[in-house]
Amino acid sequence: MLPASDDQHCRAHYEREGNHRDDRSYEDVRPCYAFGHAAALNPAHNDRAFEEIEADLQKEWTEDNVSEHGDWAAARAYAREGYARGTTGRGGA
Repeated sequence: MLPASDDQHCRAHYEREGNHRDDRSYEDVRPCYAFGHAAALNPAHNDRAFEEIEADLQKEWTEDNVSEHGDWAAARAYAREGYARGTTGRGGA
């Protein structure tokens, strides 16, 4: 779950860019943002860019995630933005 201010940020990102990628609603892609945001809060990812941890995140994107939210290619941009938003609270990555 995203904190309210982060959820607002991600919703604005979705409205600005996300709805041009596919026809899923924000509620459908919110878990993708939350996945990236949670990764940003993991101490093992401190001072690491999204691209440095992406292979690990892709491995963590389980079959359940795929069936509910789409494959990694469909989730990546949302997760990346969630990660970027999560890193702002700890000084950026």
